[in-house]
Amino acid sequence: MERGEKLIQFYLPIAQILTDRMPLKPYADMNMVASTESIELPDIYPFDPLVMLWPRHIYNDQSNFPIKVISHG
Repeated sequence: MERGEKLIQFYLPIAQILTDRMPLKPYADMNMVASTESIELPDIYPFDPLVMLWPRHIYNDQSNFPIKVISHG
């Protein structure tokens, strides 16, 4: 993920994942999403959205895949 000139990578280990053959239905349709584009957000200057993300300079490109498929039934 990029924020300005900063590149941010999150590593979030996945303990379990639930999958299905059919995708989830969209939470909102395209019209609802488009209607939010013109909403003004408050100016929170001088706060930076990344203020609580302390640089650790630890890079771990470990992959959580492939997913093991466990069949119950």
